[in-house]
Amino acid sequence: MKVNQFTLKNGLNVFLVPQKEASSVAVELLVRAGSKHEEKGTEGLAHFLEHAVAKGTKKWPTARQIAKVIDSAGAVYNAYTGKEATGYWMKAAPEHLELALELISQELLFPLLREKDIKTERGVIIEELNMYEDRPMDKVEDFFEAQLLGSNALGRSIIGKKKSLLALKQKDFKNFRKNWYRADRMSLSLVGAIKNASQAKNLVKKYFSSLLAKSKPEPKVKIIPAKKDVFWQRKKTEQTHFQIGLPAVGANNPKKWPGKVLTAVLGQGMSSRLFAKIREERGWAYYIHSFQVNYLPAGFLAVKAGVKNETAKQAINLVKKEFEKIKNNLTQEEVKRVKSMFKGRSLISFESPITIANLLNRGWLFEREIYTPQKVINKGEAVTYSQVRDFANEFINLKNLRLAVIGPLGK
Repeated sequence: MKVNQFTLKNGLNVFLVPQKEASSVAVELLVRAGSKHEEKGTEGLAHFLEHAVAKGTKKWPTARQIAKVIDSAGAVYNAYTGKEATGYWMKAAPEHLELALELISQELLFPLLREKDIKTERGVIIEELNMYEDRPMDKVEDFFEAQLLGSNALGRSIIGKKKSLLALKQKDFKNFRKNWYRADRMSLSLVGAIKNASQAKNLVKKYFSSLLAKSKPEPKVKIIPAKKDVFWQRKKTEQTHFQIGLPAVGANNPKKWPGKVLTAVLGQGMSSRLFAKIREERGWAYYIHSFQVNYLPAGFLAVKAGVKNETAKQAINLVKKEFEKIKNNLTQEEVKRVKSMFKGRSLISFESPITIANLLNRGWLFEREIYTPQKVINKGEAVTYSQVRDFANEFINLKNLRLAVIGPLGK
């Protein structure tokens, strides 16, 4: 895969990746601005802004006009907000590449952000918040990250609170854009059926050269885990949902690669330890899986599950035991199997142009690395058994465990 990279005069990083076999083109613009960049009292602003820019732009003043343009092109458009980044993406037939670039640039550069639209979308987002309150499978993640990361901008939920959402003003949206939506904090990737790379480059210049450069310094986050190691929300649910985990490494730490292997041995795939013990042997859960999260300032490895209410405490204790046991009985065969699984699943995921676009953008914005699919596979294959074992011994310490639970049974 050939990756063409260039930078506009304003500092915007751009990747062009033509794929001869592709029948569509994917465009993603990633902004290094998320809920971590919100000031206290404006919780939920980054996510709200992602919604608000789609309510109308200079060229297409209403959300309906924007929707008609997308639908008429047979394109797929979406956006998402994380704790450290916000992404805007579109997939379309190759003849609509210019439309994808123009639409994303309109939302980033020329959103109207009218008071009436903010008022309307506030209702939508509050209903989204209410939806999450009714989905303990998702809500438990917020409780856990608050437990492990603390009451800082990184530990707070992305969607915010009703109080903060109701208090947001038009000026808050404009100030957030002014501070963080800057070219030097962005990466733009075009991947797929790019018929003319030179023409595509000129289109990028046409639509994104007016982005402002130079943003504020990255906010500093102090990680202070909650003093109490357990948060249990007593709630009448059909299942008890829990997330349990330990602090690990940030995005720039190379130890994250053996960390990925270790978490997969614990609970990724049907052959993983926790899937076998909790679902297959005991029938306590439908879903249980482990994963690793690597933010810039900090990271963690965690296990998440939804289990029978009456077996919740037993399941949690079993996970604790597996955390401790894997330090002593990790096998070479497990590491080999997981590395093979990692390669296969990576190859499958990278069949999607939008996945590659996101891979390139994230690698550049957070690590200043160009991550191609092959490079990711190579990183996984380079992990050794001893590195995984050392990672387990360094980071698995039950004294550092934090647990969040939603369910009817108390601690």
